[in-house]
Amino acid sequence: MTLALSNFSFVAMTCPCGQTSTSTSDGTRSPSCSRPDRPTSSPYRSSGRSPARCSTRRCPVTSAWTARPGGRRKAICGTGPFTVTSFQPDEKLELAANPTYWDGAPRLSELEFVNIPEVAGRITALENGEVDLLTQVPPDQVGSVKSGDGITYSTTPSWTYYFDWFNSNRKPFTDKRVRQAMWHALNLDGTIKDLLGDLASVAQAPLAQGVIGAPKLSPYSYDPAKAKQLLAEAGYPNGFSTSMQWPLEGGPNIRAPAQAMISDWAKIVVTVKPLEKERAQ
Repeated sequence: MTLALSNFSFVAMTCPCGQTSTSTSDGTRSPSCSRPDRPTSSPYRSSGRSPARCSTRRCPVTSAWTARPGGRRKAICGTGPFTVTSFQPDEKLELAANPTYWDGAPRLSELEFVNIPEVAGRITALENGEVDLLTQVPPDQVGSVKSGDGITYSTTPSWTYYFDWFNSNRKPFTDKRVRQAMWHALNLDGTIKDLLGDLASVAQAPLAQGVIGAPKLSPYSYDPAKAKQLLAEAGYPNGFSTSMQWPLEGGPNIRAPAQAMISDWAKIVVTVKPLEKERAQ
């Protein structure tokens, strides 16, 4: 089975059982833009096979790494339900079923993760049968994907979230009233409704609700008048100018909510210069 990702890296983690394991990450879990916690949409093409499980109930793919001169790590050997056949950074990760896995061999004989940076390219690959599973479909593409022949579309709670981080070591964000004003100026409910519909919700914590231990905090209320008052109390009655950076491929449809935030801040006389950055491949 082949799965398409916008981008992935090979990272090490520790399973609850204490083993060192590897997983794929699309690298989009910390974009410095707007909002929150939303489900991941996952369409897959019917091919007479069940959708791939990227991990088992307990431990995902596990690996032993051998350090090489210059900091490069090679000689991967799997000990989980799948073993690593090959790994090409920013291109492809190939896994093969481990027939001696303690919990039984997986139903799929092999898995292949391919990196397709462009949204259009990933969707075309799904429609043409080049890949079997696709995640993180942008909201404006959901309709066309759902209507595709032989494609099944579904959503599930995600650990993906967008957030905005203010550098509190630099003025004017050293003053908490400025930071509070910036939050009160944002109409997040309206932005989510207009741009993402039911595929998103306002974050209740600085991490997704699906993460163990995530608290449920009350978001800042949308109150432009209070935002202006706080700015005046902080010594910025006429606002100020600043900038915001975010990665172009930091997440599905990330540009639109970033622009919506900039528009909301303009209403309290805060001018924000957008600095959209290219992501390293």
